[in-house]
Amino acid sequence: MEIRKLTWNTISGNRKSGFISLLINIDNGKMYLVPEIDNSIIEAKTILKKKEDFLEKYPQIASNLVPAMIEVKNNKIVGILIGYNGSLEEKYHVKHTKKQLDKAHDLVLLFIYNGDIPLSDPYLDKVA
Repeated sequence: MEIRKLTWNTISGNRKSGFISLLINIDNGKMYLVPEIDNSIIEAKTILKKKEDFLEKYPQIASNLVPAMIEVKNNKIVGILIGYNGSLEEKYHVKHTKKQLDKAHDLVLLFIYNGDIPLSDPYLDKVA
């Protein structure tokens, strides 16, 4: 599901776990909420409008989709992890360049700054 702004309403289903799982399309800057941490393959197939066997044969078609995790505790963002979700990376061996990971990181920070959930100081900030 595409989300345009990080608000309490958009993440209400993920609030209990404390983690927000996203796929970032670095080509167009769109953010997609992944309902459960290990569902990024399903979400990628939906975004790309491709079948699983196509992703198996051509995994690099998904290289523009970079996973991100945002950790929320005590009503603040305490951690950002870029490129660590792993479902696409582990199953299909999708690889991301440093440039792609850095762009995804910049997009996530912009997404957070334009949203309603405050960023703690300090916070964990890690790029694969």
